[in-house]
Amino acid sequence: MSEVKTYMRTASAEADAGEEALTEVVDKLVQRLVEAGASDGITIPQSEVEVDVLVDDTLNLWDATATWSGTGVSSSEAEETVTTLE
Repeated sequence: MSEVKTYMRTASAEADAGEEALTEVVDKLVQRLVEAGASDGITIPQSEVEVDVLVDDTLNLWDATATWSGTGVSSSEAEETVTTLE
């Protein structure tokens, strides 16, 4: 049975930076998380990454957190599951 792994990345920024800036930061956050998994040989589908965005009470700062938990498919496992038809 494969080991369950969890990856998390966070970022903060000024809330008044605008929605475009938030979208850009969230995209980079997901990319960083996927790259972290890849460096461990784990394939993390971007569609499975959960992103939470919180705005503080003063509406001046937001925090974004991207997380993923699962077994993933390691590069070596993916190669092992390929079968050759004769």
